[in-house]
Amino acid sequence: MKDKIMSALGALEIPCKEEQAEILENYLALVLERNKVMNLTAITDEDEAVIKHIADSAAILRFADLSGEDVIDIGSGAGFPGVPAAVLGECERVVLLDSLKKRTEFIKEACEKLGIKNVDVVHARAEDKAHDRDFRERFDAALSRAVAAMPVLCEISMPFIKKGGVFLAMKSGLSAPEVESAQSAIKTLGGEVKAEHEYMLPSLGIKNRVIEIEKMSETDKKYPRRFDKIQKNPL
Repeated sequence: MKDKIMSALGALEIPCKEEQAEILENYLALVLERNKVMNLTAITDEDEAVIKHIADSAAILRFADLSGEDVIDIGSGAGFPGVPAAVLGECERVVLLDSLKKRTEFIKEACEKLGIKNVDVVHARAEDKAHDRDFRERFDAALSRAVAAMPVLCEISMPFIKKGGVFLAMKSGLSAPEVESAQSAIKTLGGEVKAEHEYMLPSLGIKNRVIEIEKMSETDKKYPRRFDKIQKNPL
């Protein structure tokens, strides 16, 4: 699996040392093994997981230099894109935030086992944690992959980012209307779309996108609202 990871990352022009590929190989193996008894991912095929989890997560590094940065992954799930970003992006710290305790316990256990030291795992809902002064507007970058519709995703993610930082939202290649619908929310929350990057997943022919939003000003303290309000009345 290590060779497959290095090949997929090479196709995306993302540098990967052999020892980094080995860590990612072992992490993915732990995900697939634990997935037999716990719902971590719908992807069970090893080759598909290499592309859709490792390569897709790492693609974000084509468009953002996260080295030395303080990063948060919103709704990390089984650890994607946060773990590949931590391993390959050489971030100072990556906080993996998820609302399901079983998932965060797995990520913490796996990272400790593999010696991935630049991650912190936090069990919390994003809309609650964003009001914690130790987390609010503290991060250079926030990452999120297909967690929610863009207006909702922006409201729960952008309050974590400091002024001058960036929100990198990973979306499908068909997300242009969704991004357009989020323009009001992005502006209200203090952001501005700087670029919309497209990339092709190797061997699958699937086109995905990274929406790059720069934090231009602080987010009003009333955001994010309670999740039921966010869903019922998106910005």
